[in-house]
Amino acid sequence: MMQGGKKPPVSADLESKEAIAERLEIARIALGYATQQAFAASVQITPSKWNNYVAARDRIPLNVALELRKRHRLSLDWIYSADPTGLPLALARRIEEVSANVERSATQPHRRKTVPQR
Repeated sequence: MMQGGKKPPVSADLESKEAIAERLEIARIALGYATQQAFAASVQITPSKWNNYVAARDRIPLNVALELRKRHRLSLDWIYSADPTGLPLALARRIEEVSANVERSATQPHRRKTVPQR
């Protein structure tokens, strides 16, 4: 957040399917799910649907985002526009830590591998 409590303007890049996909994968890792299959099951969708969201083939629909909010306390503002102010503090810190350890591809920014932690 900027000085004076004002939020920075939301960049269109932060709202792209690719940026949302990256945040979803970071959230999965930050929440401690080892596999996409386990995380998909936690929000009652198929692994192939989840893979479509994290591969940026499809934008995550509102009903699935609401399930993420309900089950994992991920705010819609964070999912769709990277605004962390609605996240629980411990989760926001963990997401920041995981995000700092993600290696992004220069040619395909939504494709990434996580750097081993700890």
